[in-house]
Amino acid sequence: MDTAHVTPKPMSLHLLQELTNGFSRDRKLGGGTYGDVYLGEHKNGEKIAVKVLKEGLDLDDEAFKKEYHNLANLHHKNVVRLVGYCHETKEEILRYNGRVVVADTIKRMLCFDYMHNGSLDSFIYDEFNDRNWCTRYAIIKGICEGLEYLHEKLKPPMYHLDLKPANILLDENMSAKIADFGVSRLFLEEKTRKTNSALGTLGYIPPEYINEGLISIKFDIFSLGVVIIKIMTGREGYFRIAEMSSQQFIELVHMDWMNRLQPISVHVYSGQVRRCIEIALNCVEAGRHKRPSIGLIVSAFNKTESCVQILDALRNDSASSINQLCPCITADDMLDLVKEKLISYQLCITDNRSKGRLVTITTACDPEVGTSKSEPVRPRIKIIDYEEGLSWATSMDAHSTKPWILLGHVGGEVSIWNHQNQTRVMAFHDKSDGQFGGLFPVGAAKFIEPLQVFVAGDSVGFIHVYSYQKVEKLQKFRAHTNTVTSLAVHPSEPLVLSASGDELIKLWNWEAGWQCIRTFQGHQSFVYQVKFNTQTAGNTFASCSGESTIKIWNMDSPTPVASFVCDQGFALALDYFCPGGALQYLVTHSGHVGSAQV
Repeated sequence: MDTAHVTPKPMSLHLLQELTNGFSRDRKLGGGTYGDVYLGEHKNGEKIAVKVLKEGLDLDDEAFKKEYHNLANLHHKNVVRLVGYCHETKEEILRYNGRVVVADTIKRMLCFDYMHNGSLDSFIYDEFNDRNWCTRYAIIKGICEGLEYLHEKLKPPMYHLDLKPANILLDENMSAKIADFGVSRLFLEEKTRKTNSALGTLGYIPPEYINEGLISIKFDIFSLGVVIIKIMTGREGYFRIAEMSSQQFIELVHMDWMNRLQPISVHVYSGQVRRCIEIALNCVEAGRHKRPSIGLIVSAFNKTESCVQILDALRNDSASSINQLCPCITADDMLDLVKEKLISYQLCITDNRSKGRLVTITTACDPEVGTSKSEPVRPRIKIIDYEEGLSWATSMDAHSTKPWILLGHVGGEVSIWNHQNQTRVMAFHDKSDGQFGGLFPVGAAKFIEPLQVFVAGDSVGFIHVYSYQKVEKLQKFRAHTNTVTSLAVHPSEPLVLSASGDELIKLWNWEAGWQCIRTFQGHQSFVYQVKFNTQTAGNTFASCSGESTIKIWNMDSPTPVASFVCDQGFALALDYFCPGGALQYLVTHSGHVGSAQV
């Protein structure tokens, strides 16, 4: 729909009566406190929504002009556009105190773009239950961007003060448009004020207004939180907030959506679903100062979209899952880096366009590949076609002494493969778990060889410990509030690093019962990978994130000791590279598919 700036046109009462068939009942679209809305249709088929303001409103000519100018100056793709107005005085014959009198009545009407899919209210509880996550998220984001325009980009800012599903309309593309500014207020210098006026709708009104009559910019934020929760949970789901803690409610909603999403989409949208419900709960905090600004909300959503784009690109690209290095480095690219006596190294690629295929590139010195000192070591490529019964691989690790490859899968399975004879050694499908195994994707998996176990992190923040010797699960524990994206095992100490979409890195001691002994916080986006530096005996490690930064950390300090900017986009993966001598490199893979940096 065209959202260009159009000056609203004056429209006569006679014309609007004609367009609405005399404001007939069958043309009525809805009604509320401030007036009824009718469908108007021009002869050329163009449709408009005509809002007839009630005559009993406390609205004189000056107030109407002010309201008109407020609405006429709103120009945003997520705010319903005012296209016309009517302000006419009409003589009518009325009966007053038993007598017939002639009186002047003022007809005031506002005309808006017609929204083909009506209000959000009708979709939340009925047909909308069948809408997919992408549709719902686009509506949530659209509402937020419209509110950001009103609060932070419009000068002076405007508070809506009656944000609810009935006042959010959907066009033919299901794009959200904020509507019905009947009680809106323009605010100049005041940040907070008191009022005795009746504002808003019960259920969407914040406690400070109910208790003290306070109006602030956080009034709309509270209403927004209620709207987001209802979009994600429906009518009954919203009322379950009172039955449980915030964390329990987050887990409930997240699990519900993980069950509803297609397996192929779970690992892509898991973080976004969780972030949405977390933001919504922050919006409905009882203390208004604890609620986020709309600018911070939109920024947080933008970050989730960046992560979704990255994960989707990785899922659809032929080299779509990365464990230790950029899958875009071809054999020729490697020869530019690889000289004689390259340290043992393995690169994992899962080809998700050919389900069930794992490609490994081994760059260790290999007699079958080349041993001549004058000839560079050439990568050895192997392909394993694993069973159709297993879903696409999302993570990989190689055992240092056994010919084993550990794979985490999008469907929640974990499998171990012998890459010499290309057979499966074992697989874990603990579907009774409810968190891992058949339900939530595995975001990271690593062998811990001294313990003869492996650890796997899932998309809801749990780490699971499995014994590959006994072929059984040993334990699980909550590590993060978002997807565990990476795990790293210390080369000599009983320590494991975990990274997550919650922007945190944590250090765990397995000899202390998997106690978290330190949290590292320095990134402002998803942390995609962590890697210990074996050259420093594991005292330092590197991390990379969706904010395009690579950070170097000392294991004994919670703050980074160095930071680098990846100029090729999101920093998705990294590894230390030491071809010999004193020089050491960090090889990184960026968000631009096909790019790597050293």
